[in-house]
This record gives sequence, C-alpha cells and structure tokens, in this order.
Amino acid sequence: MTGDRGQVMTPKENCHVAFEAESARTPSRPSARHPQPACGALALLLKCATVCEVTIGLCRKAVQSMATQRRVATGLVWAGLLSLGLCVGCAGPPPVGMSLLTGDPCEPPCWQGLTPGQSTEDDALEFLRSSRFVDTRTIYRAALSRGGQVVGSSIQWRSTAARSSNVDSNDFAIEGGVLRDMIIYPDYDVTLESLLQRYGPPDKLHVMVTGRHVPMLQVTLFYPSYGFTATLELPADQLVLRPETTVIQVWYSEAGPLGTFIQLGISYLGTYLGTTPEQWSQSLRDWQGYGVMEVP
Repeated sequence: MTGDRGQVMTPKENCHVAFEAESARTPSRPSARHPQPACGALALLLKCATVCEVTIGLCRKAVQSMATQRRVATGLVWAGLLSLGLCVGCAGPPPVGMSLLTGDPCEPPCWQGLTPGQSTEDDALEFLRSSRFVDTRTIYRAALSRGGQVVGSSIQWRSTAARSSNVDSNDFAIEGGVLRDMIIYPDYDVTLESLLQRYGPPDKLHVMVTGRHVPMLQVTLFYPSYGFTATLELPADQLVLRPETTVIQVWYSEAGPLGTFIQLGISYLGTYLGTTPEQWSQSLRDWQGYGVMEVP
C-alpha cells in the first residue's frame, strides 16, 4: 500500500490511515466501551514479536556464554589437576639419610643428629615428629624388655623412602629417658666397598646362619671405635663377600673399646652371640677380606 507520494507505507502508517478513515465515518464514543480497532492490536503484536526476538537473542547469547563458561571451567579444572601432578612430580623422591657414608650432618655413632647415650627421649621424639625422613603413619611404640622386665620403650618407624612395605622397621631404644641405641635399615645401597673405603677393615666380624624358609648367611662387621655394626646377608648358594655386597642393617650404640662394645651389644641386642663377653669373643672372626665365607 502506498501513501500520497507513492512511497511504501509501513504497517504502522497503514494502520493510522485506516483508523482515521474509520473515525470519519463513525461518531466518537467512550473509549472504555469501544476499544482500539484491529490495527492497534496488529501494532501491539508486532511490538511483542520484536521484544520476543530480542529476548530470544539474549537467551541464545546467555546459553552460549554459559557453555563457554562451562568449557572454561572444565579447562581450568584439568589445568589445575595437571599443575598438581607436575608439582608432585617436581617434589622429587623422598629424602634419604646417607650420613653413614657422608658424615652429614654427623659422624657415627651419631645419626641424623641423634647420638646413643647422649640424646634424650625428647630429642628422639622431636626427630620423629619433625624429620622429613620419617613416615609418621608408621610410628609404633612398644615395651622394651630385658630379663623379663620392662626397662623402657622401643619406638619403631619406617622412613618415607622405604623401598618396600615389607621392609623391617627402624628402631629407637629408650631407657631411663635416654636414647640407648638405634637400628637403621638403609634406604640406599651401602656397598661393602664404600663402607671399607670410609672406615677401613672392621675390628671383628661375626657369621651366622639365619632364615627359616630361605637360609641366609648373616655377616656382621664390628666398628666399636665408631659405635656401630653393619650387617650383610649372603644367599646360601652364594657365600661370597664381594665389593658390591650391600649392607642391610646398621646398629648404632655408644663408641668404645671392643670389650665394652660387646657388653653393650649383649645388653641391647640380646644373646644371639652368647650370654657373656667370652662367648661373644669366641664367636667373632678376624677380617680376611673379600672372598668365600665359611659356614660356622
């Protein structure tokens, strides 16, 4: 439909022309009883359609924004997990106490700042609470008995770098409020060669057969002036001491002459070498170097 000048009229203009023509033919009446003609409804409908179209567009953008946010949030979660994994990986392996070979932070009979006969029970407990070498979930306290009587406590624990859940527990023996001795299972390879290079030949050694199901030859090297013994194990079918043979256990006690050291061993380790210093001395051997070990 066109207006006076041949221009195309919009629906809204068309509606106004029709309404004016209708008004010229119809007397004016109260609008309350006579509502707007149909073209007013058409304009309202067009306006509603426009509003709906805008609303739909906004809703579509909102949905798209939510989807984008969801993708972003998911990406952030995965990025966080990846970063956590990288941080854990960057943390590296658990620390290993290598003071037996390095002397850091102290030389035997001291180990990681603890010295038998000098360190107190509180010193040992503080170490267990705060040291990064200790897996605190594994700490266990039991009674320490000697001659059928309780004389103190045995605090057992595993290190954070323990190679296996089946490894024996380290042990602190506490008596009279003092750390009396320590049994440590190394978390790294202490070879016989590296031990001899640092401390020289042992004063004495002891050999005994152990193991119920799988026989082993247990060889213990005595270093009384340094206050420790080092124990190695040899398979029954390979009774040969080699440079690469590894130490499985280190016992720390008070340093002193061999006789005193043996007496301490009887007191703290039990009677597996005998019940008197004489029996212990008879069971000990001189160091003969690498080679085949004779079974007692």
